[in-house]
Amino acid sequence: MSDILIPTAVFIACYLVGAVPFSLLIGFAAGVDIRTKGSGNIGATNVIRSAGLVPGIFAFVLDIGKGLGMVIAAYFVLGHFIPGYPKWYLVAAALAAIIGHIFPVYLKFKGGKGVATSAGAVFVLAPVSVITSAIAFGIAFFASGKTVAIGSTAAAITFPIILTIFQFCIPSFNTWFFGIDYPYLLALSLIVCAFIVIRHIPNYKRLLAGSEMSFSKKKAAKKSSKGKRSGGRRNK
Repeated sequence: MSDILIPTAVFIACYLVGAVPFSLLIGFAAGVDIRTKGSGNIGATNVIRSAGLVPGIFAFVLDIGKGLGMVIAAYFVLGHFIPGYPKWYLVAAALAAIIGHIFPVYLKFKGGKGVATSAGAVFVLAPVSVITSAIAFGIAFFASGKTVAIGSTAAAITFPIILTIFQFCIPSFNTWFFGIDYPYLLALSLIVCAFIVIRHIPNYKRLLAGSEMSFSKKKAAKKSSKGKRSGGRRNK
């Protein structure tokens, strides 16, 4: 019976912790309801836009941490109570935390896009592939004028591709830490990719309309606003 109850309890715990809306809570602490500011998204990027860089960094670290932390916690709890448990349980734990962030029960299942939490949860399962995907994020982010949606999409699409390349060329890269079998990692990577792409559909629509806000545009808008204010004072 414990072989059923304990994994179930672990997966539920991963979901509930993953569902904690750290970005929203940090926004409240900074005096901002991020649901009514910027893109309205419950994520670290919108905290940066709405409340500033430092609160955004805290939100980003916590979102990564809850994904990473729950997989590590699942590893120790399952290992203690169920020696020799199937390794795919850790994949299920990671997915539960990610689903919690995207569909949090505390916010009527209206959560964030899942990028940071996915990165944290998957990092301990396939670290080299995640690091490579992070490089893809950085390249796409800066090449697109610091547009997070483009960087996130590039990372999401790169992850299953690089995972597969490593499997055929350097398979040991996919077995660091916990030794998860490639089919489970690939399934998780495809699910994460689908979640991230689907959650960014509104961003793609804004990109096509030319209204998507990038950090470069935000910086330019601030400079323009300051210039107008200083010009107005000089005219006075």
